[in-house]
Amino acid sequence: MKIYYTVRELANRAPEVFTLRSLGEEVFAPGAGGGYSWLQEHLGSNYIAAWFVPELKDAAIVTSGVSRWHNFYVEGLDWLARNVGIDGLYIDDVAFDRLTMKRVRKVLDRNRPEALIDLHSANQYNVRDGFASSANLYLEHFPYLTRLWFGSTSTTTPRPTIG
Repeated sequence: MKIYYTVRELANRAPEVFTLRSLGEEVFAPGAGGGYSWLQEHLGSNYIAAWFVPELKDAAIVTSGVSRWHNFYVEGLDWLARNVGIDGLYIDDVAFDRLTMKRVRKVLDRNRPEALIDLHSANQYNVRDGFASSANLYLEHFPYLTRLWFGSTSTTTPRPTIG
């Protein structure tokens, strides 16, 4: 079983929210606030609201990039690999640096030698992302990945011929 496990956002239901918030902008990215009312009522401002699941009243806050939160992520992955026996990760865009990716790969190789790491990314060729292809954005992570999924098609599966 591969799991979706990320540090890109954190759900408002996570018990660590207020502890991480107390670290200022180290873990949560600064921003205009807004989003789901719970975020506005409990966090005030200076955060970036991410996804929201209305049925569950589950909202996410965008994280800031490389921080001590990544140590927690890697240790959590180590625990999952040792105690749950996961077979790998499904990563939807990489929210950490090459060094953290190397640590992730080492944890999986040590605990689950056949573990897979799949990276999925949409087309980042737009104004907001600087007209950079996903391949260029994540090239430094490629040695540690098993499969790439750009858009909805895996690069390990040939595209059908049209015509």
